[in-house]
Amino acid sequence: MTQSVAKSVNISNIFKAAGIRSAEVQIQEAEGMYPHKSRVEDNWSYYTAVGFKRLLKCGVYPRRMAIVGIGSGVEGIAACAVFGNCMYELFITDVDEGVVSGAAKNILGTISPDSFTIRTLVGSFCEPLAQQGIHADLIHANIPNLPAPKGADLSGGAEKGTFLRSELYEGYRPPKKYIEWALGAQFAYIQSAKDALSEKGSVITEVGGRIPLPLMQELFREHGFACEEVLVGFKEQTEALMDFKGYHEFEEKYGVSFAFYRYEQSLLTLKERGITGNVTDMSGRELKELLASHGVTAGEAIELYHQGVGVGHTVHILKGSR
Repeated sequence: MTQSVAKSVNISNIFKAAGIRSAEVQIQEAEGMYPHKSRVEDNWSYYTAVGFKRLLKCGVYPRRMAIVGIGSGVEGIAACAVFGNCMYELFITDVDEGVVSGAAKNILGTISPDSFTIRTLVGSFCEPLAQQGIHADLIHANIPNLPAPKGADLSGGAEKGTFLRSELYEGYRPPKKYIEWALGAQFAYIQSAKDALSEKGSVITEVGGRIPLPLMQELFREHGFACEEVLVGFKEQTEALMDFKGYHEFEEKYGVSFAFYRYEQSLLTLKERGITGNVTDMSGRELKELLASHGVTAGEAIELYHQGVGVGHTVHILKGSR
């Protein structure tokens, strides 16, 4: 359980940029929570908030919703703001009891849930939901992909948002094709969701497009889900060096090449197409093709990092439906 002094952080820019609410939003950010970034587009939670709005627009009205790996609670605040008129129960989970408790306080400190309740659970993937017989209409997660180095200290939020212990997903026996692309945790999450969804429920995952998108679509299909894109975007890699090194180890071990892109050059290319923000209406395949000339591997990204050159990746929010 994480014991640390929390600091007050203003996250209003996330919700203002996503067009959700204009009021000030303050949270208490403990050491074990993924840290808020001052630049809106550097926060995965910004893409999450926009993705929730798109789901609502497409007719997704969850009555029972779960957020796996809640972190500081920002995604929970967004979920309550977007789905509050239809949702009557929100489940939030994390592997750290202190983190999930703090996240609940952050959500309740921002949203006054007159018509729904918030329940906290501790555990990996969708396991705590299934163990209690909970079936949600919508399950959302942004799962760390990289296995933690042996003996790694995962008490910090940045490390928790990047790595997870491989034993958490190894029991799901992910096939080698997913292991070599650092998708073992994604495989475990999607598989675990099958036992925690309502009959017509949907599972949402967020993934950086460093990997081949058809492989993610295949992962969904193998678990009986139809896969569709909810949101496509582009962001600069945060926690850059630890990510680049982690993915480069996979490149060396398995002979794969992850897809990163020179950040500033990519933004210029997007601007030439009339795209001035970090969210686009293009498909993931179209965006990756557009930026292909700026592509670099994880190994090359390490070199660019030491030269002070920013490197980014595409952003994908995917929905699996039964």
